[in-house]
Amino acid sequence: MGELGTPVIIGRETELARVTSLLDRGVAGLLLEGTVGIGKSTVVAAAVAQAKARDWTVLQCSPASTETGYAYAGLADLITELPDIPAVQRRALEVAIHRVDADQPADPHVVAAATVSVLRALAAEKPVLLVVDDIQWLDAETAAVLDFASRRLGGAPVALLVARRAEHPGAPPWGLDEQLWLSGMTEAQLHGVVHHQLGRSLPRPVLTRLNAVCQGNPMMAVEMAKTPDGPLPDSLVRLVPSRPQSGDVLLAASAMTSPTVEGLRAALDDDVTAGLEAGELAGLIEVHGNTVTFAHPLFAAVIYGEAPAPRRRAVHRRLAKVESDPRHLALGIIGPDEPVAQKLEYAALAAEPMVAAELLTLSRSRTPSHATAANGRRVVMLADALFSSGDLNAARELLDEEIPGLAAGPLRARALMVRGTIAWHQENGVVAAKLLESALDDAKADQELTGQLHARLSVFYETDRAEAHMHAEEAVSALAESDLLPGALMNLCHTSAQLGLPPRTDLLDCGLDDPASPVPGMWYLAVDSTVDRARDRFTTMLARADVSSEADLLTRLGEVELVAGNLSAAKEYADSATTAAMQLGQPFADRPRRLRAFVDAHAGELNEARQIAEDGADRAEANGDLAIAVGYLSVLAFIAASEADPAAVVGYTGRSRRHLATMGIKDPLGRDDPAIERICALAELDRLAEASAELAEFEQRHARLPRPWMEPVLARARATIAAAHGDFSSSIDVNPQWSRFDQARVLLLRGRLLRRARRPGAAATTLTSAEAIFSELKYPLWAAMARAELARVSRRRSAAAQLSETEQRVAELVVSGMTTKQVAATLFMSPRTVESHVARAYRKLGIHSRAELGRAMAG
Repeated sequence: MGELGTPVIIGRETELARVTSLLDRGVAGLLLEGTVGIGKSTVVAAAVAQAKARDWTVLQCSPASTETGYAYAGLADLITELPDIPAVQRRALEVAIHRVDADQPADPHVVAAATVSVLRALAAEKPVLLVVDDIQWLDAETAAVLDFASRRLGGAPVALLVARRAEHPGAPPWGLDEQLWLSGMTEAQLHGVVHHQLGRSLPRPVLTRLNAVCQGNPMMAVEMAKTPDGPLPDSLVRLVPSRPQSGDVLLAASAMTSPTVEGLRAALDDDVTAGLEAGELAGLIEVHGNTVTFAHPLFAAVIYGEAPAPRRRAVHRRLAKVESDPRHLALGIIGPDEPVAQKLEYAALAAEPMVAAELLTLSRSRTPSHATAANGRRVVMLADALFSSGDLNAARELLDEEIPGLAAGPLRARALMVRGTIAWHQENGVVAAKLLESALDDAKADQELTGQLHARLSVFYETDRAEAHMHAEEAVSALAESDLLPGALMNLCHTSAQLGLPPRTDLLDCGLDDPASPVPGMWYLAVDSTVDRARDRFTTMLARADVSSEADLLTRLGEVELVAGNLSAAKEYADSATTAAMQLGQPFADRPRRLRAFVDAHAGELNEARQIAEDGADRAEANGDLAIAVGYLSVLAFIAASEADPAAVVGYTGRSRRHLATMGIKDPLGRDDPAIERICALAELDRLAEASAELAEFEQRHARLPRPWMEPVLARARATIAAAHGDFSSSIDVNPQWSRFDQARVLLLRGRLLRRARRPGAAATTLTSAEAIFSELKYPLWAAMARAELARVSRRRSAAAQLSETEQRVAELVVSGMTTKQVAATLFMSPRTVESHVARAYRKLGIHSRAELGRAMAG
């Protein structure tokens, strides 16, 4: 349950918004419609919880199919307490709902009028939400009463919410104002529902297979997810209409990808008319011309699942004669058959990963036990297909079982490469690198495979970038004549820059051409003045990526949108990436969760962001995942900066610097660089020697490899250090090429320094510009910070306005630390005159000391 007992709702944002709108208006009616299990009752429960949270009176009934014949059964559930209404109406209502005995039934008209009186009386005290869930089973008498009452409430604050099970939208009852059809959920939403209710994450292929049957129905998805590889649960089988006697017609149709009348006739060598018509009459199928369609995919799954195995095999043998799908060959025989296994393997070569995995699974099941070479080859192909389709758990289990039996050589090296890449996704770089190192000897005979192993090792050695750099060089050497060279060159450029070596920009022209590597997009995000090239790169890659790459690319796109200041888009990408990562078997989904925490922090939602980042940083440090820890610590440093807590900034960034040093990284390249927040925080804490030293280091890195995002950091750091030395006159220019957030942060600092330099007019103008940008970006904490500075300027200007020009000048010199004699000498007046001006300033400002004068003048 959520706050105030509100049920946790996943994937029904539109529907919940309509419910909120209904309650906001208070005098409307809404009909919710959808198929069984689609989530109507869940939305109703959310509406009830929301109404109770608003302190509404809720009247609710949920009739069952067995109650339709009981007069006023629904009304009895709705009206549990009677307010003060006319005695005749009270008597009729009590008789109708069986509160009292009577010789005669109640007059329906009086009962209806009494219900109107009850609703008006309750609504006079507070708004009322009247709910009927499953109206299709509401007794006729109650339905007539509510129809009467709904038209006679006279503007009383009564909202009606009605839910109806239906296969298609129908006319709203009782003249309700609006209706809403609940459609099926997306696969991502179904994943969220299954994960919330069962505590497990289904791999993408499994969820896709389930959704092919349940068609976005959350109830069906949850039931099927309980035993995803087993038979359909009885709760779903019972939803299918009775199956008629149709011979093999409906079974054959259920076994075909796209059943047609002609295909069924050719396969069954029979007149299929009677069987098709029986299926139509039972509501199982629809026939339009030559096309045969099941009324719901569940019906086909149940018909196929209920058939005995011999009947299924016989049907597949018949279908194999008329359809080219090699799966019919495999499913029509018992035992191994190498020619069939070969056909399935060849078909898999041209199939997309999810289909290829199915074909290769069948191919292995038909491979003879003596065909060890063929089986080994198919094992690696299947593992690769499972990996690409997103079922990393199945790929891992397969390889862990089969790798020990593979002969030494390139095939085993490929298996270890896939297994190591799975470990990179699900465990950590240390485990992944160990597996790939063990594959190098097996790959010696294959130079390109050796290069691929080195290229991946240059990525997997996250916590030892010197080792990563060595492997990047080996990859470039091994792949010199390969199409994979651009990616290796890009990795070498990246590791060189991280180690602080002279930037290998000579590698970029070739390296940026690699269409399969995300590194160019990361490079664009680091070195471009806009995010356009990075966004285009990642978007293009996502459009053609396999499932195993989606989480990373969605995260990258979210980072792009965060830099661009598009928080809503960044949040959507972060959430989608989290789902994709969980489906890959990443229980913590660290990279997308870190992105979501950063988005929340920018949006001012600090509590949840802080919790995610603290938990993530602590866990990553404990596991030795230092790169992950640095990412989370950058979130925490930003939160601390948002709260104007320089001590916390220094603490978090100190941990980051230690981790980077351990990894051998001298230049983080991107926006996880601790210097972004650290240098200014050190200066604010008066640790000026450290601040100046780290500024000099940052300036050297910028000179070696200029990046636009570093410029505003340099501007803020230099000005903050100068101000700490008492120099508030440093000019801070704002470059319109910087991100909007960077521009606003520099303007905020400039305004603060102008205020301290006693230039209130310029300070107010600058701070107003900063506040406008923060507000436009919807960064509330930073906008509030700018407004607080503006308020201080206004207070100072208000205090100064009460003083004469001479009094103001004397006061400014006094609060600067001068003695009375020094002020007198500066202004060419006597010490007594200075004291007189100070005394008058005290009286005008209502203060009594130089300390108070300093605060008044500073605002």
